[in-house]
Formats: sequence, C-alpha cells, structure tokens
Amino acid sequence: MEGIKEIRKEIIADPIRNVPPWTVALLDPTKGNLPRRQIDVVGTIKYSESIAREGAPGVLFAASTGWGHARNFEEHRQTLEVGGQAYFGTTLKQALFRIEDPLEKNQNLMKEVKEWGYAIVWTRRGSNLPPYASDREVADNLLPFAESAIENEVPFGVYSISTVDGVPLHASAVKLLLEELGQKGAKYLVAIKITEPVFEESTKLYLDDPAFTEKKIVQGWDAFYTRALKAGKRPDGTNQCGATSGAAACMVKAYNAIYNAATENDWDAINLIQKVVTATFLSMQGADKAAFPDLQIAKRVMGLGHPLTESRSLKEVEKLVITLEKLAESREKLLGAKLIAESLLIMGKNNPYSSPFYDRLEAISNL
Repeated sequence: MEGIKEIRKEIIADPIRNVPPWTVALLDPTKGNLPRRQIDVVGTIKYSESIAREGAPGVLFAASTGWGHARNFEEHRQTLEVGGQAYFGTTLKQALFRIEDPLEKNQNLMKEVKEWGYAIVWTRRGSNLPPYASDREVADNLLPFAESAIENEVPFGVYSISTVDGVPLHASAVKLLLEELGQKGAKYLVAIKITEPVFEESTKLYLDDPAFTEKKIVQGWDAFYTRALKAGKRPDGTNQCGATSGAAACMVKAYNAIYNAATENDWDAINLIQKVVTATFLSMQGADKAAFPDLQIAKRVMGLGHPLTESRSLKEVEKLVITLEKLAESREKLLGAKLIAESLLIMGKNNPYSSPFYDRLEAISNL
C-alpha cells in the first residue's frame, strides 16, 4: 500500500504529468439469465488484466461503459471490490462513484476503495439534480463527495456526461466547488472528464479557462480524442488533455497506437487510425446521433456476455464485425481495422470468453 500512497501524492502534486494519459473505461463481463444477470468475477479479472497487459496506463471500473449507472449499490460495490482483486502492474485503477447513492454508503465505500488500491476516484454531476439547478446547487451536491475523498487522501475527478445526467457539468460550477474546497482541498481535484457531443461547448471551454490550467482535462467523447490531444499539447512536451475511453474497452490496441503516435507528433498516422476508430464507434450508435453508442454490442462480440437486464442477439451485434470487414477493404484503413479486430480478440480462443465471431475477426487481423 505504500506504493499507491506515493502515487496518489504524485497525482495531487502534478495532475498534468501523473493522471494517466489515457484510461480504459471497462466493460462489465456478466453471466446468468434475465431478469437480472450477475457480474462474472473470473471474467472481470481476466478481462481487466488483459486490457492492462495491452498497455493501458489506467483503467476505470463502474463507468457507464460497464453499465455502472444501472446497478444497485451492492452490485456497484461488488464491481469495485472485484477490480481490487485484479493485478495490473503499473496500470492505475480508478473508480467511478454514483453521487445519487446515499452519502454514508459512499463514505464507507471511499474507505474500502482506498484499501483496494485505487489511485483516483471520480463522480458525476449527478442525475439527482434537475437540469435547471444552479451552479451553487451543483457545487454543493459535489462537495460531500469531494470532502470524503480529501479526508481519505485520495485524488478525485468530476464528470460532465449529459447522456447520463441530462445536462453538462458547467465549468462555472466546478470553479465554485474549487472555491468551497479552499486552496489546500482544491489540489485534490485533479481532473475533469468531458463526455459531451460538442467539443467547442465543453472540452475547449475547460481548456481555455485559467482556473483549470493545472488540472487534467480528460476527453471522454471518443470522436474528439485526436482533437483533444492537439489542443492540450504544451511547448514543454506535456499534454493537459488525456482520455478516458469507453471505445478503448474494445479497441485498446488502436488507442495504444494513437497515444504512441501522439508522443511522436505523427498526426498523419493518428488520423488514419482515428477514422477507423470513429467509424467503428459510430457503428454501435442508434438513430439518435447525440446518444452515446451502445458498447454492450462490443461486449457481446468479445464474448463477455449480455447487458445486465437486456439481451443482444448475434444478428444485432454482427453489424460491428461487418463494419470492420468493410473498413479492412480499404488500404489506408486496414491498419486500424486490424488493431481493432485484435483488440476484440484479447480474451483468446477455446475458452468460455471466446468471441462468437473469432474466425472472422482473426481473418481481418491476418490481412
């Protein structure tokens, strides 16, 4: 535990350098039958450790990618407890708290998460407030969570994600929260994650605001990842922007390649891979183009089970594989398609988690 204590101190002292440059918002392997499936403990550990082995600097448990918002508190707690059992080496564990849960339960969970070795905790604006809530009401709603993290000496971040909360977390509300925490407490707020469909009205506003100069701005809407990397790059080589990606949960090799290319300023290589990532990402989107794509489709393709309270047929999820096969026909998009196909196969073959489309995906990876 001494090692993680030092890592937390480093994150608080310099978020720009020490918050993971990119994080995978993990899927949620499940088993069992309707009306309510259960977390697959073995599958969760194997899957999350596989993601870490592919080079992800950070992983996030209990995010909306893994339907964390749909679980009851005990299911949510179990997800984080199981994550605590996984071994990741240098990959940092992060936990998303639901601000709608009773404060006392979240305060107890904060103590447990600290002992389970999580480096950073996060929470959202919250759907427990009406869309018209004032900045002061939003800041006051976040304050008890922030105080609990500070009391336990755990760095924390806050989310803007309208697809879950119904409205963005405005920069003005976060600034009020920083004021309420005071100079010492405000240092524990190390990052703001932005998962919004309009870059100029969300990510760019935070980047342009002097109040957040020392905070990591984490891009969550995957189509803007490359744009955020460009916008956050600083003359000293550091990058104020990072990413927490649900798409990386099924495209981890592609995201690793994008990050490595960004460190070399190879934007041409990034753009080629990003086009394929975006096309694959959007293939899981429904009719509402402002809604986040259904990443449970990718979970089913990877062999990790069905959603908590729903099902996804093979016919429904095959569209992801078909999209990749079409992308692989293009010479300039082949590399990206191969990286994504290989990512979808990280659970291996001839085991309970083997992809139902293993042979087709392997054929893409072998092109």
